[in-house]
Amino acid sequence: MARIERSYWRADIPKMVGDRPYPLFTPFLDQLERGLSVTVDDVVSSSYVVIGEPAVYTERLVGSFIVMPLARREEAIVSVVIVNMGRRVWRASDVALVRDVAERAGFAIERISADFELRRSEERLRLAMDAAELFSWEIDFKSQAISYSPNVERLMGAHPRTPVETLAVVHPDDRDQLADLFSGATIKDDRIDLELRALSPEGGYGWYHLSGSLVHDDSGAAVQAIGTARIVTSQHIAEEALRQSEEKYRRLFETMNEGFCLYEIIRDEQGRAVDILVREANAAFERLTERPNAVGRRLKSIEPELDEEWLQTLASVVDSGEPGRFTRFSPRTGRWFDVRASVQSESEPPLLSLIFTETTEQVHTEEYLRASEQRYRTIVEQAADYAIFTVDADRRIDSWPAGAMAVFGWTAEEAIGMLMDETFTPEDRETNQPELEFQRTRETGYSPNIRWHIRNDGRRVFIEGSVHIRRAADGTFLGVFKIGQDLTERRRAEEVARENEERQSFLLALSDQLRGPGDPLDVQSTVLRAVGEPFAVDRAFYSEIDLDGGEFWTNRAYEPDSPTILGRFSLSDIPEIARRSQAGETLVSSDVAADRQLSDA
Repeated sequence: MARIERSYWRADIPKMVGDRPYPLFTPFLDQLERGLSVTVDDVVSSSYVVIGEPAVYTERLVGSFIVMPLARREEAIVSVVIVNMGRRVWRASDVALVRDVAERAGFAIERISADFELRRSEERLRLAMDAAELFSWEIDFKSQAISYSPNVERLMGAHPRTPVETLAVVHPDDRDQLADLFSGATIKDDRIDLELRALSPEGGYGWYHLSGSLVHDDSGAAVQAIGTARIVTSQHIAEEALRQSEEKYRRLFETMNEGFCLYEIIRDEQGRAVDILVREANAAFERLTERPNAVGRRLKSIEPELDEEWLQTLASVVDSGEPGRFTRFSPRTGRWFDVRASVQSESEPPLLSLIFTETTEQVHTEEYLRASEQRYRTIVEQAADYAIFTVDADRRIDSWPAGAMAVFGWTAEEAIGMLMDETFTPEDRETNQPELEFQRTRETGYSPNIRWHIRNDGRRVFIEGSVHIRRAADGTFLGVFKIGQDLTERRRAEEVARENEERQSFLLALSDQLRGPGDPLDVQSTVLRAVGEPFAVDRAFYSEIDLDGGEFWTNRAYEPDSPTILGRFSLSDIPEIARRSQAGETLVSSDVAADRQLSDA
């Protein structure tokens, strides 16, 4: 395809600007590529025109033409074309004139193109330098003149124009090396490569990397230095952070209590693991494994009887690439370890990092606790008359052994999750005794538990025991531990014995009092007082009932602080008492207002 970019045509002739079929120029393309002109006096008879193609030219009002190449631009040939509508014999002077015009035009086009390309290149360079946070500089050693690219002020926050001004914006500790650069005395191998601190547009100082080279005159003397300066503050900050991180890691690495090592699995020709090379290890590794100076050595050279199963386990971690955690016992040292293994797959060959902690004391403690727990479970399960159970921090039962079930009657399924308050009597719950007992145990660690409790079936059971606090290893409050023995039968026997003793004492005292009075009325008064005072009642009295007359009367009464009840009364007011008295039965009432055995009267 040929592209006509500019043209001159008479006003009455259609213009030919735009793309045209490439085959029209095919016959003389080779000649144009060699920089030779093409002259056609008549498209009909010219040897350049293929048979059948003249019509293509004449349709475009081309009868004769001159094509003069100007320049080669990448894949295109730039040419000047002179066209005549009809046949024309081109003279040599015509061709020379066209060539002269073409050459002059070519020079102008090349210069303009070069200027354009230079400006475009400079713009690309400026954009690239800005993007890379880069500015250029030049130093003339003879005149001590210094110059910078225009973007220096934006990138540096200043535009020094002399060496003195330049030194003023540089950090005091770095001015000596910049002064040496101005003199050129310390530059080796004509290369400039240094880093220094100078003013930053953000305030304070930033880091700059200067690189460049020397320019020599004909005698070989260095007359100029040119180069670039790149902002590397972020890199310095990152490197400093990395250095501090590495220092912190190294310090931690050397002082940590956990053992750390990097292993390389050594394999035979079949790929089977046969040994381990210690690539790196900290002091704790050597102390815990009792392997001094292990770095750089194979484990089998230190420990010929290396556990083959352990070797293959570590190799399988490397093969899978997945981390692993193991509990490991070392028969050689008698120690237990918790080992965490992970693969550093980015290294070649892949390395295995191990972090391990000695757990020997913990393992022994766990073994002791398991044995102690087994002894406790055996005791609890065999103690049928002991209620032993635990309560969580919310006062809910979280363990309920067989002894507790036997004493209280609730099954484990019923009791676990139940508030411990349910085992207290209603009167104790009304006075918040469960909460008080729980809080006292939490504050002091202990509380006695000697009281009547309630069973699942409503019967009462007397418990003598104690409550103890439960804490986790870190001191967290977990709840309480309750233990108590069922002493109901002994308690009831003691109460019966005490009641019998009190009754005997009362009867003996009454007998002694009755020996003195001889008057029946005095005897009645003595008996009433002997009965009323121990029971601390409001009133005790003698009454006689006249069933035929329908009356009853009181003639003696013990009434310490009550209005007198002496006098006659109708039996219709106390029919149940009258009936029971006639039948010789005892009537006991705890609340006459609510007692159903008494009439509404």
